[in-house]
Amino acid sequence: MNHSRLNPPVTASVRQRQLAPAWAAVVVLLFTSFLLAACGTKTGQDGGGGGDGDGDGHERMSSMAVDSSDATMDAVHIDPVTIQNIGVQTAVVEVRALERTIRATGHFVMDEQAERTISPKVSGWVEHLEADFDGKRVQAGDHLFDLYSPEVLSTQEELLAARTFDEGLAESARRRLRLWDIPEHIIAQVEETGVPMRTIPFHAPSAGEIMRKKVTEGAHIAAGDRLMDIVDISRTWLIVDVHEQDLAWVGMGTMADVELPWNPGVTFRGEVDYMYHMLNEPLRAAQARIVLSARNVGGYAGGHSSPFKPGMFATVWLEGSPAPAAPVVPTSAIVRDGRHEIIVLDLGNGRFKPINVTSGLTSDGYTVILEGLSGGERIVTSAQFLIDSEARLGAAMAGMAGMAGMDM
Repeated sequence: MNHSRLNPPVTASVRQRQLAPAWAAVVVLLFTSFLLAACGTKTGQDGGGGGDGDGDGHERMSSMAVDSSDATMDAVHIDPVTIQNIGVQTAVVEVRALERTIRATGHFVMDEQAERTISPKVSGWVEHLEADFDGKRVQAGDHLFDLYSPEVLSTQEELLAARTFDEGLAESARRRLRLWDIPEHIIAQVEETGVPMRTIPFHAPSAGEIMRKKVTEGAHIAAGDRLMDIVDISRTWLIVDVHEQDLAWVGMGTMADVELPWNPGVTFRGEVDYMYHMLNEPLRAAQARIVLSARNVGGYAGGHSSPFKPGMFATVWLEGSPAPAAPVVPTSAIVRDGRHEIIVLDLGNGRFKPINVTSGLTSDGYTVILEGLSGGERIVTSAQFLIDSEARLGAAMAGMAGMAGMDM
């Protein structure tokens, strides 16, 4: 069998696959050449030079050379004229603590810890209802309504009858009254007067506003029915939406300045006292809670005169905790290609070297570098894309020349 006729097609196919990346690099190099040639031509015209345009562009292209003396990644040598033409700017890497102030939006809600529900443990009929509308203000101990309950009335009669001949039965009646939350002074009054009370008064357990009232005068209620809530509005919660990219800066104890839309320019001081664990998926934000009370309102009065109204929106400025001191660079100095992050070092004397880095938190146009820099290095902050491309193209050309030598 003649193997010489079978081998050539296989060798040509392999060679095409090997040269495909190199030809792609050549195409990109030609594009960069045209770009640099255009920059050089414009600079020559501005300076009054009159040489040949094509020769001038070729001269500037040759002013960028790859220095392969560095083992990790090729360095690039650029002459001073080209550095000026492509607008290379540099800066020194600082080591400092990065800080961030986060602007967020919040809304006020009632303090859930200051809510009390009125729910009698016996059935009966409501009489003399004084808490008769939502929003009515009450103080602790204020009369809310009276309850006529046949069960309570019969238990009082049982207590009065049993105390003269069976103390155990009388104590059982007292215990039932206590379990129904009948106040101790009412039980004592019944025993002292010897007359059962037809209705039992119910009083406000705390100060606040009547909310979610579900009972009317003369209504029959069952044991456990929720008649109304009393909410202490002297304290409110401000629920702030913190987007997930800002969560690293916010935690319990983070200080905040609150600005109300109806009173711009006036801020109220508070702090985050709780971070909710669940993320709001549509907003991609977690929630932080800021407790605001009468002591936060400055010259304003608390309670009903407080400027913090449930349902109101507010603008919140969260003072993020400073990050630990670390090398910090302008965010624009980082070249990202999807998987890697690259910064171009200025080695001096027109030599530049791209290096791989790992970035961290970002704030106000600056980014923390976790790996790759230690501080004090001079880096390129402008035109670093061209320098990095030149280094990569130089490496690609060197690889293509090596493959061409292997094929010969």
